[in-house]
Amino acid sequence: MARCKYCYRTIPDEAEFCPYCGKERPIRKIVGEIEGITKKVKAKIEKRIPTLRKQALEILERLSSKAKQASFPGFVDRSKVITILNDLKSKLDAETDQSKIREYSEWANLIEQTISGENCIICYQPFDIHDGEHLDVSLCPSCHYAAHNNHFEAWLDKKAICPICKASISKNQLVKGYIQLKEGELVFTSSEKQF
Repeated sequence: MARCKYCYRTIPDEAEFCPYCGKERPIRKIVGEIEGITKKVKAKIEKRIPTLRKQALEILERLSSKAKQASFPGFVDRSKVITILNDLKSKLDAETDQSKIREYSEWANLIEQTISGENCIICYQPFDIHDGEHLDVSLCPSCHYAAHNNHFEAWLDKKAICPICKASISKNQLVKGYIQLKEGELVFTSSEKQF
């Protein structure tokens, strides 16, 4: 049992109004306001979902065009890139959960920054190599995208997937080697027996 804030009489806990004075219980009023705010927030979120989806799909369209026309370093698997982009498009088309749409949108932005194969897939910085120099890197065994060794290993300490193709991988599966400029192109050379 509860007491009415206005007439101080005892009223049932579930009562929204005091049966004696007819005043609304403040807690019920607050709950109603919270429910109203919740509905407004949900409506705004649902209004943003199509916008997020549209932006991500536009990015993916641009990337698909780039992937089909661009020249990638020889070690990047072009068909894998196109497959990744198509998978991401179909996931975005089917998804209704806002957090998943946001995640896919972020993934599309990551791919856009690294699709050329000339940037580290973890820090997004270009591989700064001059003629005659080489840079130690690790490749994802699935999509063959490269990252600085320490960046890829630190990433895999937190997440056991490639940030580009989402393949499950561990540190010992990374293909170690180095990249260098040969005739203006990035070339990967494995330090392992077979690549």
